[in-house]
Amino acid sequence: MRPNAFQKPLRTVWNVANHATESLWWPAAAQKEQQRTKTVLLFVCGNPGLVEYYTDFLNAIYEQAANPYLEIVGVSHLGHSLGPHASGPQPLYGLQEQIDHKIACLDLLRSENPSDTQYILMGHSMGSYVCAEVLKQRQQHNIIRLIALFPTLREIALTPNGVTLSRSLFRVPLPIVSGVVGLASLIPGPIRQSLTGLITGQKGNGLKVTAHGLMHASVVKNVVHMARQEMELIKELDDDFYATHVDKFIMYYSRNDQWAPLDHYEFMTEKFPNAQVHLCAEDIPHAFIIVETSRRALALLQARQHRPSSGEDAYRVDIIGAETLPTKDQLNQMASYLHGWQPLVSEQRQPMPSTMQDAQDILLKDPEALKRPIVVDWSNGKAAVGDASLDTVEALIKHRLDLKE
Repeated sequence: MRPNAFQKPLRTVWNVANHATESLWWPAAAQKEQQRTKTVLLFVCGNPGLVEYYTDFLNAIYEQAANPYLEIVGVSHLGHSLGPHASGPQPLYGLQEQIDHKIACLDLLRSENPSDTQYILMGHSMGSYVCAEVLKQRQQHNIIRLIALFPTLREIALTPNGVTLSRSLFRVPLPIVSGVVGLASLIPGPIRQSLTGLITGQKGNGLKVTAHGLMHASVVKNVVHMARQEMELIKELDDDFYATHVDKFIMYYSRNDQWAPLDHYEFMTEKFPNAQVHLCAEDIPHAFIIVETSRRALALLQARQHRPSSGEDAYRVDIIGAETLPTKDQLNQMASYLHGWQPLVSEQRQPMPSTMQDAQDILLKDPEALKRPIVVDWSNGKAAVGDASLDTVEALIKHRLDLKE
């Protein structure tokens, strides 16, 4: 029976270097006999490193990419999940052990796929750092892209959240932290899930993963242990390495991220001005996997950023949302795409401007008068205004891709 006969993703325990590894697998739809280069995306979690948190996100990428030659494999960190593969207390795994494990994952994928297979590494938060270390150790292994989502690539201990944790949680002995969580794990599942939802505000799949996957003494012990090591070991950026491989990186930052703050984005853009370093137009949170609209938007944009089969740039689209203030030049450009200024002005703004100059003056003086969201395809000179769904994004991206066929 073929893997494609089953509903995606396939949940499996993958034996990687004698480690039972909780994994999610979206197999390539194309069969082996169809001749075309295959692309495998290996996803590395942040911390906590339970891959089930990312199920909806990765599934959205798989579906939106609609590429029969794309395969996605997501793996949990060692010691961060319990199940039939790991039912008892787990040993503590350090940061380097997690890096070595992900290198072993890539090596195993390479042994199981054709020699011309291309690989994309995608990591979230500290998973981006792990991906960078994998690339550093496997520079000649056909890795064509490294996508870093809200990456903690340097000086985590000096970030706002790093400072806060160092002053609070990290001062509590690890046995006490895991002991408290161990007591919580004794609460019946439905009650534990309800309490977790009230405390965290989580819903849906993220809530289930936290209540039933994260809330175990040995898992939390590994989460906190690795976090402490992140603070100690992720320090200065390896400038030479990034300068050599910067063309492979795509980095996404957010303005209000307390783990990968704005100054990290500014540091990377100043250090590597030609790199693909993006500041998200919408203030997508660091833990984007538990925010539905942000997760969908990021999944769509990320899936289309590069065509997996060739690595070719597929689009340049921005979404200008409620927190974004366009520049005067951007406003002028969007007005030209929309054949006038009036489409940019909210109907709630009265009186409506009668001339283009009036509209320009209004928008520059009162940014709230700007109709939002605005979806802009800068490369093709197209824009759409006021569509609260993602249909317009998809339409613009599809148009861009059609031009490249």
